Amino acid sequence: MKYFTKELWHDTNHENRELRRIAEEKWKENCAAYAKEFTSVRKKLPRSLVRQLERYDFHDYTIRGIYLSFGEKSRKSKIVLEYHDELHILDLKGVQKINLNCIELNDLPLGELRWGYSEFLAMPDGTVSLSVVCDWDNEFRMDFQRIRYSIQRKRRELFPLRNGFFHNTCRWIKAKNPLH
Repeated sequence: MKYFTKELWHDTNHENRELRRIAEEKWKENCAAYAKEFTSVRKKLPRSLVRQLERYDFHDYTIRGIYLSFGEKSRKSKIVLEYHDELHILDLKGVQKINLNCIELNDLPLGELRWGYSEFLAMPDGTVSLSVVCDWDNEFRMDFQRIRYSIQRKRRELFPLRNGFFHNTCRWIKAKNPLH
């Protein structure tokens, strides 16, 4: 992470008021600097992803999976995020570099890894770098050539329970009703 480091994020929540104030000022400066740098990479990203990043980002989305696939001719990764009734899928192609630093997986709040802050940066070799700082000091970085972004929505269905009452549950659109 260049702008939104885990140390700075921690300091914005520090119990020492002065340290927190200094960190919050630095955070604002870094937001402005990142916004300028983001303009150089936005043309390499799908419009739908740029809209998501500009409106909501992925802060507090649950990371449901980080999948890696390395073949002789292709290296790719799929990152699956969940938020409320949606799955957000980042499909990275031409992965050049991966750095996973996930050391605190045993003490995650609610047993889930959450997306904190992210940066998409244009690299000198023409690739794009995605860096993410997650909760509890976990972070990762992937440099890639192309990215696809998609959203799968859940739909609500009623499934009867044995006692005759109905239970409202969510199933992914592609999933089949287990009762049929």
